[in-house]
Amino acid sequence: MHSRVLRPLGMTSSSAVEPPFSNDLASPHLRGPDGVVKVMPRYDLTRPDPAGSLHATARDLAPFLQMQLNLGMHAGKPLVAPARILEMQQPNNVIPIDAFAAQLNPETVQISYGLGWIIQDYRGRKMILHGGAIDGFRAQLMMVPQLGLGIGILSNLDGSFCNFALANTIVDLFLGAPPRAWHDDILKVDRLDRRLEAERIAKFRRDRPVGVRPLRPLEEYVGQYDDEAYGTCQIVKGKDGLELKWGTIRCPLEHYKDHVFVANELPFRDAALEFGTGPDGSIAGLHFANRTFLRRR
Repeated sequence: MHSRVLRPLGMTSSSAVEPPFSNDLASPHLRGPDGVVKVMPRYDLTRPDPAGSLHATARDLAPFLQMQLNLGMHAGKPLVAPARILEMQQPNNVIPIDAFAAQLNPETVQISYGLGWIIQDYRGRKMILHGGAIDGFRAQLMMVPQLGLGIGILSNLDGSFCNFALANTIVDLFLGAPPRAWHDDILKVDRLDRRLEAERIAKFRRDRPVGVRPLRPLEEYVGQYDDEAYGTCQIVKGKDGLELKWGTIRCPLEHYKDHVFVANELPFRDAALEFGTGPDGSIAGLHFANRTFLRRR
């Protein structure tokens, strides 16, 4: 990444792993349940990761976006073959416009996924974009090829959609389109999403049975669990009960009912983890994060 992309583009402040600490390094922030924004722990990125791997500045993102708009050309020389850039920017999979996506994209008819880019229409123009988020940070890259326009916006508040609203506002200015109150629209969507999540949590807690105990001794849940895509997680037993260990995540588990436990520490919020049993009744797997981890024997 450094030798073939970053250096040739002059992205001297960018790194595929976490850069050394400096006063110029942004700190991640989180809005707590009381609404107060505070600095949160930094996600450990000492080696490249699928998400959040590239630490960059707005100044460094400019030549990257220009190279994409120029179909792989940089400083008059081809850095990437034009055919490869075009391949990345062509639709490959349809993205359903569900209720949430429809509210975020009221000026869009279709959304597709290319190779590392989202491709959609926006007020009659082709738009190429992708957001990205890691604990405490969110990025938004957006291009409108017909306008020769590239936008890169970085923010350091967890879960914020301000990048999305600001990027759309900038596109509208370049299009000369009638202004839309994107900030207000996105804020309404964000508040609705938070309200629905709060209602889900309240119902989840309200429906919790009273006075129930795990169906097996806690020791029987202890072990390593594997998933082809998400790797290995561990369930360990401490003095206060079971704990999930998954990468850099350390999260205590609270029994909910039957073989179901609850993780309620960032990045989880009242997330159910359900253990499954095999033919002999022993614990054979763990389902959470929409994945099933099989117990390693």
